[in-house]
Amino acid sequence: FAFPEDRRERRRSRWLALAIPVTAGLAVLALLGWVVGSTLGGLPIRDGASPSAEAATATAGGPSATTQPPLQAVRPQTATLYDPEGDQSEGSTIAQSYDRDPATSWRTDRYNSGRANTFGGLKDGIGIAYEFSTPTPLRQVTIATDQPGTSVQILAGSTLDAGMDGLMPVGERADLGRSTTITLRTGSARTYYVVWFTQLALVEGGYRGSLSEVTFRR
Repeated sequence: FAFPEDRRERRRSRWLALAIPVTAGLAVLALLGWVVGSTLGGLPIRDGASPSAEAATATAGGPSATTQPPLQAVRPQTATLYDPEGDQSEGSTIAQSYDRDPATSWRTDRYNSGRANTFGGLKDGIGIAYEFSTPTPLRQVTIATDQPGTSVQILAGSTLDAGMDGLMPVGERADLGRSTTITLRTGSARTYYVVWFTQLALVEGGYRGSLSEVTFRR
């Protein structure tokens, strides 16, 4: 005859005899899984990587990251005076505004009356329209001048035939220094970019503007 306590003890012993090997086996499997996972995690990413891996690469600055390409200087094909309200008499030296020689300059006439932004009471502004061979998305314009203190807008358009209504302001700067870089608002590519004077500099008892070298970058 066995006492209840003896039966309970025998059942506990049998349960331990089964549980210990099973627990040990599970621990071994878990250890193997951890080792394999760590090893695979250290391997280089190959084609067909998971979307999460690609996202991590992009976040870290990998090939999928959205980055701007380096700035590249681009030269206009030609340039013409842009003087919708004028007599077109100030365009004789326009080529000197982008001839890669800052010692040469295109200059406006000297306006002796009115204020810096009235152009002798004759017009609202004057500028040079630079034409590119194909529509070009520009990001920067650098203006060198020997008449600092002027103010300009950068206007962009696909044609000059519509006048000022066909041009869109994409950048501006007041009180230009001897060399000033203007960051343009990005958008659709345009064929024409106009450096448009809205205010001239006080010089020699009158008002004048000049462009010694205009450099465009895309």
